[in-house]
Amino acid sequence: MSARPMLLIVVAAVVAFAASLSLLDIESEDYFWQLRTGRLIWETGTVPTRDPFSYTAPGAPYIDIHWLFQIWLFAVYQLGGHAAVVVGKLGWVLLTLGLIAPIGARRERPAVTGVALLLVLVLFAERIMPRAELPSFALLAGLLLLLDLSRRADARFAAVGIIALQAIWVNTHGLFAVGIAVIAISLAGDLFDRWSTDASRGEASWPRLAAALFGSIAVSFANPNGWRGVVYPIQQLGMLGSPDGRALGASIVELQPTLGNASFMLIAAAALLLGFALLALIANRRAAPMRDWLLLAALLYLALTARRNLALFAIVLAPMAVSHCNAWLDARPHLSNPRQTLAASTAVVLTSLLLCADVAFGHFHRRLGVPREFGFGVMRNWFSLGAADWIANNRPPGPIAHQMADGGVFIDRLYPDYRVMLDGRLEVYGPDLFDRLQWSDPATFQALFREYRFGTVVVHFSKLPSEQMLRWLQSRPAWKLVFVDPVSAVYVRDRADRFEALDIDSDELFPPLVDEGRVQAELQVRGRALFYTALRREGRARAAIEWARTRYPEIDFSAR
Repeated sequence: MSARPMLLIVVAAVVAFAASLSLLDIESEDYFWQLRTGRLIWETGTVPTRDPFSYTAPGAPYIDIHWLFQIWLFAVYQLGGHAAVVVGKLGWVLLTLGLIAPIGARRERPAVTGVALLLVLVLFAERIMPRAELPSFALLAGLLLLLDLSRRADARFAAVGIIALQAIWVNTHGLFAVGIAVIAISLAGDLFDRWSTDASRGEASWPRLAAALFGSIAVSFANPNGWRGVVYPIQQLGMLGSPDGRALGASIVELQPTLGNASFMLIAAAALLLGFALLALIANRRAAPMRDWLLLAALLYLALTARRNLALFAIVLAPMAVSHCNAWLDARPHLSNPRQTLAASTAVVLTSLLLCADVAFGHFHRRLGVPREFGFGVMRNWFSLGAADWIANNRPPGPIAHQMADGGVFIDRLYPDYRVMLDGRLEVYGPDLFDRLQWSDPATFQALFREYRFGTVVVHFSKLPSEQMLRWLQSRPAWKLVFVDPVSAVYVRDRADRFEALDIDSDELFPPLVDEGRVQAELQVRGRALFYTALRREGRARAAIEWARTRYPEIDFSAR
């Protein structure tokens, strides 16, 4: 088989794996508040600089550095609803892969790039959500491609492209600071090589990099928040490190260190990619520039400090590994004969197909530790959509007490009629207020009640430890259970007897169980079982679990 057909087959296999990881129901808690903010910007024509959404931090500074992404998100949603957003996720993933794939690639050796891109997708998988990170990843990939172009003698306008990219990035996501850091590290490495024993290294590229660095820093101030937007990423640095040593480290899973918190599959994929890059650099060490060693060290540090940074690690290391591996193979043509190339490419294609099947059967994301399933909507049994709809239709008294997991949904569904207690905009609340607003036990709840005088409580028992709160609320005459579904329960303080309390022993308390896919079935059954167990109705909990086990015997309810 000639090189071109084999290349196309490898590309198709990688795209198929990317599609299997992207065309899934939305389960990001930040999705809804990002969508609502995009609508607010669209309707008002201005980017908010003060918080409009919460009652606990009204008017607090809101450094909305994601506003370009939010406008895109709302525009795509207007075109085709949640389904269009799901397809948009795939678009960002393919754009990211398409931008890093040409770096160091060889048409006659597609397997080298194919292996690297498969590892990127595995490390990328947890972050494929409709959040501003996705365009940020694509912008990082575009920066790497421009930096690669800047080292060529005819790349006169690469610095201009880098500066323009940074101007977009600073208005899209806080990771724009990573772009500036990558430019600075590349410049430092090239200057080291320039003034090392081999003075010819870096001579052509460092002036362009210096111009790109200073220009990128200058355009960073071109955002609606001015200097506050520029220092925003520095504030986020306080979230890195050990959970005991950083703000919010114990509360936000994605900010926790990778070792000890990420799944074995992610750690194994990261180790494979790190090994690939190190071997390629060592094999090609005579031509390997200092910038690549520095970038590897910097991205490895980021990857270890927070599991969310594994995607950044993958995007930077993959083209580095490919470039040096292919450069080493270029000097050894006997290692790349057609038979070996075909065998390697076939192995990449088969691996990609096996990974696609693993995703389709639900095993991949189970190992990853995230509940995802094929679909073009939102994961209904993951969000308090039923509670939000009940509140919108029945207008119980406010303010509403809830956890961060529900803040985004309530902003999207209930604003401006109700404002939220807290949500995922950590820059609005800050670590002190954010931690103080967490409640899972009656004592903490009562302390907050004395301050805010809640009229309604939403207990998201399917995700969060809620046994104490459910038992306490159920035992208090002042609070009535007025709504429950497999996700959350709504209690109101109803002095005027507007609402009738639900009977927790009624056979009609929950809607009938629906056989709608393994993940959705697991979520609805697990939620129902948790509710009944918390209120000491173990028989009803066991009945729900047995219903699921007869249909999905692979679900292990004892594991969680």
